[in-house]
Amino acid sequence: MAMDMEDFKFPDEEDEVKDADIEVEVDGDDVEIVVEDDTPPEDRNVEPLPDEVKEELETADTSKDYSKNVKDKFVKYKKAWHDERRAKEAAFREQQEALNIAQKMLDENKRLKEMLQSGEKELINTYQSSAELEVDKARQRYKDAYDSGDSERLLEAQEELFKAQLKLDKAKNFKPTVQIDEDGVQTTQKQVRQPAQRDSKVDDWVAENPWFIDPTKLPMRKYAEGFHETLEATYGRNFVGTDDYYRSIDNEMRRRFPEEFGDKTTNAEEKPKRTKPSTVVAPAKRSTSSKQIVLSKTQMATIKKLGLTPEQYAREQLKLEA
Repeated sequence: MAMDMEDFKFPDEEDEVKDADIEVEVDGDDVEIVVEDDTPPEDRNVEPLPDEVKEELETADTSKDYSKNVKDKFVKYKKAWHDERRAKEAAFREQQEALNIAQKMLDENKRLKEMLQSGEKELINTYQSSAELEVDKARQRYKDAYDSGDSERLLEAQEELFKAQLKLDKAKNFKPTVQIDEDGVQTTQKQVRQPAQRDSKVDDWVAENPWFIDPTKLPMRKYAEGFHETLEATYGRNFVGTDDYYRSIDNEMRRRFPEEFGDKTTNAEEKPKRTKPSTVVAPAKRSTSSKQIVLSKTQMATIKKLGLTPEQYAREQLKLEA
């Protein structure tokens, strides 16, 4: 859940400035942000000198009613005062310049990421179009092989068609490595999927299930393809091509078309094993949270000046710590 800037109050906007806990949701997980006051203890809760007192001291007439020693001290105090003011103003200008540079870098980073995302989408579309073309060609080769009556060519064409369909399915389900969130923060997919080696299993499975390449059994094949999509949606891409994957298809086909398999029955109630899910971090609590980020008031002030939210900062911080 994205956090709007209008909904969040920074520490300096609260009625009472003190340490605070903020819970935000980052990539589906609750993350606790602890805001700590990094002001030196001796400088906390110190009221600034009222403006009217400052003005009185600034305009005080030191030409009379004071001894020379006191007048000299007044002059030195004023000089120290103005030296500190000039140093503070110089530091503020440097800080503003640093913030301006940081903001420009954020804007440029976002622009480049958007360009990358746009180019990646074009690449995905091209890859998908290529995969669709391969499927069409594979289907034509399968038809030609079937018409020729050459069983060896038919098996090779079926394997090519199966591979082409898997490639097309992969293209349709591919997720961009760079995604732009609604709040403008870029996220990167960390996992890199390695192509699975299925050739030998495809050969064995097709050899054991000739109905899959039999044009007269087209309803069975369509049902198997639909069940393949169900398995992938339920158990994920990594499940496709495993022994449990093929076993699940065999069980379902025998359950759905028992007349096609005669006495060859199998345990249709057997459920495929789920691939181990990724670790899910429970909602953060102060005592047990494994995702806790500590931010100082200075960091919170900088985040505010950059136009960010604690949620955006926390997401980037977790990426750096991963």
